Amino acid sequence: MVKGLVAWLLDVPRSRRWWWPLLLVNLAGSVYGFYWYREQLAVTPWYYWLFTPDCPLASTYFTMTLGIWLAGRRSPWFEAATYVTSAYFGVWTVVVILQYFIVHQTFDWANFMLLASHVGLGFEGFLFLAVRRLRLSHLGIASGWILAQWYFDYYQGTSPWLQAPELINQVKAFSWVWLLALTAGLALTVRARRADSVPGPSDAAAPSRT
Repeated sequence: MVKGLVAWLLDVPRSRRWWWPLLLVNLAGSVYGFYWYREQLAVTPWYYWLFTPDCPLASTYFTMTLGIWLAGRRSPWFEAATYVTSAYFGVWTVVVILQYFIVHQTFDWANFMLLASHVGLGFEGFLFLAVRRLRLSHLGIASGWILAQWYFDYYQGTSPWLQAPELINQVKAFSWVWLLALTAGLALTVRARRADSVPGPSDAAAPSRT
């Protein structure tokens, strides 16, 4: 049963029939996410918007990646940035929400929905990373993008508004440690695989299935 579930999950990134549902789910998440950030974006200079709504941007990248696949195209470096960004910010948000719960011992329906949606964001990032064999160059681009977002979040003031602002130092420290751990883990995985295999729509070695 477990093997069957794992096989089914690993088939999702390869099978075209799942791309439209995933695109619509990510698109809906992006719309709600940007709505959730509306007040912060309203007081943020427009030239910082690309670095402000971290998770909605991650789900937007996923929407765009799936759209590119459905159009029969591929962009490996953008796919790498999509998966790594989703994995990073999905886990980051889950940890921050749980940290808030541990400190304040309060958890409402909105927090539960945020937690569930970001578990999904992180999971799909890791799921696609499990199938997509990244090149080190793609990983470098993805990690560089997250590093840029980290810099703007904590040194230019674009970090998501926290429910518990007093935890900002702990959140900043975790963000840096998690970035290093994720990058190192992916780099070691890439080195172990030593090959590139893309489950995209035009990959002859891994054709999509309907």
